[in-house]
Amino acid sequence: MYVKSTVGLGLNYRSTKEAAGLLTINTRNFRVGYSYQFGTASNNPGGAKRSTQEISVAYFFGRLLDDLHLL
Repeated sequence: MYVKSTVGLGLNYRSTKEAAGLLTINTRNFRVGYSYQFGTASNNPGGAKRSTQEISVAYFFGRLLDDLHLL
């Protein structure tokens, strides 16, 4: 879900009993994203120890993000 094509929020669930929260921030030609994934199974030993974090950075040359049509 994008708010005014600037801030994106999302949730993800996998059949391996893992969930993730996603956040994306867009500017004219720059995008920064963050994701946090963790296990949801009751037999998940270690709990937060099995979590992962991901950061993505993108810079767009040429066409600007304003020219792209997001879903």
